[in-house]
Amino acid sequence: MIKNKNHAFTLVEMMISIAIIMILTASAVPFFKGMSKNQELAQEVGKFYDTVTSMQIKSRSGITHNNQKVWWAVDPCANNDPHLYYYGPVTVNSTSGLFNWDIFYHSNKIVKTLSDNVKFSKGVCDSTGYPIAFERLSGNLYDSNKKPLNEATIQFCYVKNADDECSDLDADKKVTINQFGITKIEDE
Repeated sequence: MIKNKNHAFTLVEMMISIAIIMILTASAVPFFKGMSKNQELAQEVGKFYDTVTSMQIKSRSGITHNNQKVWWAVDPCANNDPHLYYYGPVTVNSTSGLFNWDIFYHSNKIVKTLSDNVKFSKGVCDSTGYPIAFERLSGNLYDSNKKPLNEATIQFCYVKNADDECSDLDADKKVTINQFGITKIEDE
């Protein structure tokens, strides 16, 4: 005669299963914080990347602003604030041939703010080459003094507190913009 066996979990099997689930959960929890950090950083860098790409496209297509022929500019670390950047159209002074940054800063700029935990590295904020501008129709890259650039690299850091410093050595990601309009995001 065949004896019927009970196919339920015993108490010991149940406790072992729960212990394994708890160990796996405990080992995975620390990675969630790192994932959210990377996700927030990637999201902010992605928004900046989209802004730069938009400025390049507008400059190449010859889009005007208020019926004026304009270049398009991006100013990371605007106003020496590592959480702030401006972008928008910039005109060229017909007499000096230089950019009219006063007009850009007082009327044309669009303001964007990075999240509290993401900021531009100190090297970006200390640099005199920013803002950068894209030439009308060609899309070539220029510094704030209208000198041609081969490329510009903007570095980002993730910080625990908004007041923490962020050096170039701390950089987590960087966006490199070159004169050919190829913008790329890299991990440091």
